[in-house]
Order: sequence, then structure tokens, then C-alpha cells
Amino acid sequence: MVIEDDSQRNFFADLLPSMFQVIAISLNTKDEDSTRDAISSFIDLAEYSPFFLRRALDSLVPAMGQISSTTTIDDSVRHLAIELLVTLAEKAPAMIRKFKPFVEITFPSCWSLMVDLDDDSEWHTTDDVILILILILILILILIFSLLTSL
Repeated sequence: MVIEDDSQRNFFADLLPSMFQVIAISLNTKDEDSTRDAISSFIDLAEYSPFFLRRALDSLVPAMGQISSTTTIDDSVRHLAIELLVTLAEKAPAMIRKFKPFVEITFPSCWSLMVDLDDDSEWHTTDDVILILILILILILILIFSLLTSL
């Protein structure tokens, strides 16, 4: 469902802090399924209406950066946090370029995921690792592009 009316959209945007609470509560209770579902919902929002999340960038980006950097959180949840940040960068690059802390938060989070990979003798055959590496490469390219365009 797409809401075209700005006043209605703004009403729902006021609910974003409460929506973030779902992620915080599910993380605190170690309910990884609910955390994955909540972050996936934000990914859907970012994909179809990234500007809806504009007012929440100040809390959304650091929160996803923190989630993706925390090694005690399940890897699938950490990957979804990065996916949300990458989706925002892909769907609203101008908005993300204007949000200066994005690179400072996202790059260390991606790096943390890169260096946190388990040493597995069959890593090169695992689709998940290949997907992560591709996402990280895409993110690095987006970051380089945003840095070059801001010069």
C-alpha cells in the first residue's frame, strides 16, 4: 500500500521511533526472528519509499551500524542491518550523501563483518559468504562514489 498524501505519510513517519522500539525490544529479549522481521520491514520501506525514513536517519543509521558491528548478534541479523543501509544508499543516494555520518558509520560496520568471518575451509563454496562479499563490494563502491561526488 502506498500513501500518496503527505499529511498521512507524515502521520505515519511520527510512528518511526515506536517502530524502532520493536527492534530494540526484540534484540534485548534475544528474539532474533522478530529482529529479522522488523529489519526486513525497514528494508522494504527503504526499497519502496526511502524518503519516508529521512527524518529517522539520525537514529536509524547509527542503530544499524551498532547492530552490524556487534559480534554477539546473529550474523543474519547483522547482515540485514547492513542490507538496510545499502538499500538506502542505492535507492536514495542524494539523501545519503547529505547525511554526512553515513560513511563514518557504515564503512566500519562493513569492515567489522568482513574481518569477523569464520575461518572455514569451504568458504569459497558458501553462497552466503559470496553474497556478503558482493554486498560489501557494492557498499564500498557506493561510498567511493559518494566521496568523489562530494568533492
